[in-house]
Amino acid sequence: MEMRKFPWKIWLLVIVLAVSFSGGAAAAATGQASTAGSGTEPVLRVGLLTGQASVQVSAPSTFVVRDAATGQGLEKYAAHAAVTLTVRNRQILLNGKAIAAKAVTVLPADAKKAPGGELASRAYRGTLWIRLVGNAYTVINEVGMEDYLEGVVPAEMGENWPAEALKAQAVAARTFALYTRSKHAADGYDVCATTHCQLYEGIEAETASTHAAIAATRGEALYYNGQPIYAAFHSSSGGMTAGSDEVWGNSLPYLRPVQDEDTVSPHHHWQVRMTAPQVQLKLQAAGYQIGILKKVELTPLVLGAGRTADRSASGRVQLVRFYGTKGEASIPGTKMRQIFGLNSTLFDIRLEIPN
Repeated sequence: MEMRKFPWKIWLLVIVLAVSFSGGAAAAATGQASTAGSGTEPVLRVGLLTGQASVQVSAPSTFVVRDAATGQGLEKYAAHAAVTLTVRNRQILLNGKAIAAKAVTVLPADAKKAPGGELASRAYRGTLWIRLVGNAYTVINEVGMEDYLEGVVPAEMGENWPAEALKAQAVAARTFALYTRSKHAADGYDVCATTHCQLYEGIEAETASTHAAIAATRGEALYYNGQPIYAAFHSSSGGMTAGSDEVWGNSLPYLRPVQDEDTVSPHHHWQVRMTAPQVQLKLQAAGYQIGILKKVELTPLVLGAGRTADRSASGRVQLVRFYGTKGEASIPGTKMRQIFGLNSTLFDIRLEIPN
């Protein structure tokens, strides 16, 4: 695996990345940096809203709403003026006035000013595109990669983390964006603004510390065999990351299980306490009729011990066996999470007998 930086700079790096899995699973990679690419900053189309019957847009300076297809100026507005777009008979209405365009953009009236727009009082860098699809609007923010990261890194990690952690997050987020650029191609944009892709909160999320991390790693991304890696990330691994085959079924050589001592994370340790009758009721509600619970079988959790009959290579639970007076049930670890509301499949089961 290699690190690529735009533009040119050669250096070495060893980095650990984690794969998100609903708050638990993760995987790691090591890599070497190299130079590559033309140095052109990628532009992302971020889907902010879809399926809206009306939207309200503005801009921080005097702006023009233009026909997105022709570039023709349609209306000029003062800074922060609210422009409401509604729809009637599959036609765009600007503050109630019908126009022929099927998509419009919000751009500063002064071409020397940097593009920027406001949607529902939230400001974004780059250009706002508002497309009419049938009788509903899709709002897209067209923005350069580095400006996109300004709204992602603080939203995903927060400004108070150590500088090196913020730099690693910036590299991971940049790589993840490159990898997932076609995720929403059918919707007319590259990535969405939610955790389905990466959380993106625009200008209001920006901070000095995350800006410094993004600037310090400008253009850096992780590649394997010439392609951006799947650099998904997690909030806490519970002490052991997961391999990609455990999570998605496909084995990626750069996403293998490694120990990850993140004990300072507030999510590193957690517990769910239940009585035997409560367990029985939850199993019954999930369709498992075992009667009165007599025994539970699960290999004890030992991080780094490797695969067992009921645990994956990272120690995550693949199967738990419950025995009762009316029968037994073998329940997959992912199903256990649903039934008992667990944070991850990296868990153990302990029997407590009161005095």
